[in-house]
Amino acid sequence: MQKAVSLPINHISAYALTYEKNTPIFRKLENKEILPISDKLSSEMYKYSLDYLPRKKFFHYEVSNFAKKRFECKHNLNYWHNNSNVGLGPSVFSYIGGVRVRNISQLKNYVIRIKSGKSPVAFREKLSFLGRSKETAALKIRTKECIYFNLFKERTGFDFIYLEKNVLSDLQKQEFIRYLNYKGKPVSIYLTKKGFLFCDSVCSELL
Repeated sequence: MQKAVSLPINHISAYALTYEKNTPIFRKLENKEILPISDKLSSEMYKYSLDYLPRKKFFHYEVSNFAKKRFECKHNLNYWHNNSNVGLGPSVFSYIGGVRVRNISQLKNYVIRIKSGKSPVAFREKLSFLGRSKETAALKIRTKECIYFNLFKERTGFDFIYLEKNVLSDLQKQEFIRYLNYKGKPVSIYLTKKGFLFCDSVCSELL
């Protein structure tokens, strides 16, 4: 990280290593040629990044992303705000008007379909208003921005506390989330540092 912040860059994505199947590094893992680090060490490394990078003016704006002021990735934010996006090419997803589609994965077949004027879509699903609203909550919670209840209702039509009433109390007890109050009333929620460590679990609960 010391090397990274010394470079002429404005954005850092600090992801934990994923061992993808059918890759050389995954085979080395299977053959015990390499060993994964412990969950404890991984969490300590992540907590260190939360502390170290902002001190170097790389501010935390999403679970694993840090940027200097005004250099946040617009593509990332568009995705985490659950806005529409168009994916071009094999295997990619698009999300427009509450409809999610995925293109076929094989490059050769993708090219054949495009050249013949056929759709490359292999999967399509239309989300209900409820599903879109819960997905919006699960994605937005990943950012450092709060989920403001009034803005959430304007966008989705749902009262956030009522929508997620079955999980909010438990998430608060586990110290994953906190409420932001204004004039004695809760107006938003946001992830704690502990919540960012267990962000995938929090997102799953909100869905």
